Amino acid sequence: MKRKTGITNQQIEDIILSKLNLKVSKIKQARGGMVNDVFFIKSGERELVLKVSPRKGPRFGGEYWALKQCSQNNIPVPKALTLGTSRPKLPYSTRYLLTTRIPGKRVQNPSRLKLRSAKTSNYLRKAGYLLSKVHTIKTRGFGWLGTNGEGVYKSWKEFLLEPILNEKLLPYLSEEGFINKNLEKSISNFLNSEEEYLQLESPFLLHGDFFLDHIFVDKGRVSGVIDFENCISGDPLYDLATFELYHEVGRYSSPLPYLLEGYKNGFNKEDLERKTVFYKLQKALPLIWWWEKQEKGLKKLLASRRLAALVKIYINQLEK
Repeated sequence: MKRKTGITNQQIEDIILSKLNLKVSKIKQARGGMVNDVFFIKSGERELVLKVSPRKGPRFGGEYWALKQCSQNNIPVPKALTLGTSRPKLPYSTRYLLTTRIPGKRVQNPSRLKLRSAKTSNYLRKAGYLLSKVHTIKTRGFGWLGTNGEGVYKSWKEFLLEPILNEKLLPYLSEEGFINKNLEKSISNFLNSEEEYLQLESPFLLHGDFFLDHIFVDKGRVSGVIDFENCISGDPLYDLATFELYHEVGRYSSPLPYLLEGYKNGFNKEDLERKTVFYKLQKALPLIWWWEKQEKGLKKLLASRRLAALVKIYINQLEK
């Protein structure tokens, strides 16, 4: 499998030896990493995960901070071991994150029938409980988190609108046929007018990419939550919106009601029914661009078209 960073096994062994004073017995590259090179590493009985970024600049700082905070709050996540800089076969230095490996396997997208099974529903309730604990961790600032646990935006409104309105995303989606001009205008007007959804005073830690693939189970129990790379300082409802959006894209039965059974923080009915739709709209728009431009192949193209169809549904729901 091709390595985006060009990092060698010897370089990986050197990192493990220098940081943990351990010798590596096995290195296996993980499949399916959309951005980073990810490696499963064995050293005796210890199992580790090394994530290496092919991108220049600071990476993994927010994830490192989030994992530390979760561990301190007894939330089962990979233990953050070290955050460092490497020099693989790229013209610049890049970042890596070394963690322990969570035991078990990912929860699969369940069918409607399987959702009702005691085992699956219990997994979802436990995952909801763990997510509610994540959402009690206070943060500063808004949006993508840095190493100090502070978001890079000054307001929740700036985080939500900047990638859509300031980067001319809507005209691009219109030109490419994902939305029409009338829908472009409706989306722009709606995003600018819903001031109550754009304001937030007390942000909390959000996973940022919460869905079933990131929930692990082992021996009949939820063993942990992984992949906080896209963690955010913001409104907990945003995580729930992301969770439901991903399942709507895949046309799976929504596990959200089961997740909420275990979720302890609570939301009012109006926010769950309307604010969540607003966040799904905001999340779906840049995802169309990401999947259409960055990820090649029929599967991603179909996902982009599915997202565009969902955008129309969300606008109709919000305009009622």
